[in-house]
Amino acid sequence: MEAMSRKRITLVGSFLALALALSGCSSVQPKFNSAVESVKSFFRGDPASEQKPVEPSSEAEAMYEAAHQARAAGNNDAYAKRLEAAANLGHPAAAYEIGVAYTQGRLVPKDPGTGARYINRSADLGDQRAQYLVGANFMTGSGVDKNPKRGVAFLARAGEQGHVQAQYLLGVAYADGDGVVKNPAWAARWYGRAARGGHVGAQYAYGVMYGSGMGLPRDDIKSYYWTTLAASGGHEKAGEVAMKIAKRLSNEQISQVEADAKKFVPKSYASLTDPATVIFVQYALRNIGYDAGPIDGMPGNLTRKGIQAYEEASNLPINGRISVSLLDGLIESTSR
Repeated sequence: MEAMSRKRITLVGSFLALALALSGCSSVQPKFNSAVESVKSFFRGDPASEQKPVEPSSEAEAMYEAAHQARAAGNNDAYAKRLEAAANLGHPAAAYEIGVAYTQGRLVPKDPGTGARYINRSADLGDQRAQYLVGANFMTGSGVDKNPKRGVAFLARAGEQGHVQAQYLLGVAYADGDGVVKNPAWAARWYGRAARGGHVGAQYAYGVMYGSGMGLPRDDIKSYYWTTLAASGGHEKAGEVAMKIAKRLSNEQISQVEADAKKFVPKSYASLTDPATVIFVQYALRNIGYDAGPIDGMPGNLTRKGIQAYEEASNLPINGRISVSLLDGLIESTSR
């Protein structure tokens, strides 16, 4: 897993100036409090946040639309002014876009500190691009004091909205115990989400975990499937690993997996009933003695009954559905 560490994080170089905002340094003050001051309002960091992205007001939305109308008409000055106005009215996407503009010196005078505060504000309002960017910088210490625990909090908000790169970095964090308690099963959940979203590094990691039985039930067919996908996507180590796994499979199995891999279509997940999350629940419940049916990512009747039995034993509301409370308990049980 070390080879899939922070080296795979790609960030626009100018974004490293987030340090200015995160440390409170800038000569220009946007018309809002820095999102960093609101970090305590974030959910604990993982699992899913019940906090939804902020819906912009009608006034903010109208200003944002007017900004893009100006851009389409080639009026960049009006675009920048209206975009900043929308950001100051609390529009998440506008705050991200004007933050990028200030950070890069595009359309507005370059001011990394102001740009960073707009990006932070956007993250606090729920824009997944901003959440990923701020979280990744905290994880690596790129332009800020390294703070993996805070990084996970930002990344998890982005990941739960379906940001594939954030999901991958969360897999790395839980696999390595970086800012969180090491938890291979929950790492597999995040890798699984990102893998299904088409992230090559996550596909490789997911395949390796299936091949080793770490955080997932050992399954050579699934291991070969995901490492084959990663290899086709250009992962430098996946082809060699896939060849080793293939030695444990029949020719018919190999042919079927390769045919299935050719049909793969990336899909981003942002719900608590996606296959990777269901697999985690089934795997975790089995590990603590509950029958949740086959570990197949399909939430059938046996999975529902297993959840209900766990809920009853844990004094949780009994409904048989995957919830944040259920995930909280299962993450704790798999972290031991």
